[in-house]
Amino acid sequence: TGKMGSKELSPSARLFEQVGNGALVEIQRSDIAMDTIPAAKIIYVGYDWAGRADKLVLDDVTGDRYIYGQVYYKRSDPEEEVSYDIVTIQNSGGEQKFATFYMNGLKNGIMGGVAPSLDKLSGQTKLGGFMPLQEAKGVQRSQFDLNTMTLTTNAMVIPVAENVQCYNKTTGEWYQVKDGDGKEALKLALAFSNNLTVYYDRAPEEGGKIRVVVAQ
Repeated sequence: TGKMGSKELSPSARLFEQVGNGALVEIQRSDIAMDTIPAAKIIYVGYDWAGRADKLVLDDVTGDRYIYGQVYYKRSDPEEEVSYDIVTIQNSGGEQKFATFYMNGLKNGIMGGVAPSLDKLSGQTKLGGFMPLQEAKGVQRSQFDLNTMTLTTNAMVIPVAENVQCYNKTTGEWYQVKDGDGKEALKLALAFSNNLTVYYDRAPEEGGKIRVVVAQ
């Protein structure tokens, strides 16, 4: 409706998003898939001379601030000097590590997303947020529409993230994503197999997208 509560939203309103204490990133209204943003997701609102909301800082409304891929978790060893745990994310961009403290229920090898924090721990970037992914097995290539970058299942129609990560389980390799565009990687995954498993962060109405596709 173009409103922030009862206040009009300025046509030139600037929107920013962050996860935890992560970097503040400017986004576009078109990046937000949900129709309504809950009050709990609105961190800050600024107003222009006419009383219209013209600056908003939002808490994790797109899911795009996460790095998605295969996640590994290593607990700290009391006999070593390192006193924190390490979360590692692997995808087409390689491997990145983040420092954190105990995370209950995080298993090695699952597909998920990690958001970097601006904080550091003993020189290591801290984990700002973790996003577990939901799984849908037995997906066929015909269910993908590469023109609209959507996937249709019996339960939903969900967008495919622009930088979708694609993994070949047979070869154990990630298809390369160039300049943040995962469409060519997705084409290669679909060409390889008609038996696909997809991973998404949230339901479509909550702004969810397909983040990882596994060809097997």
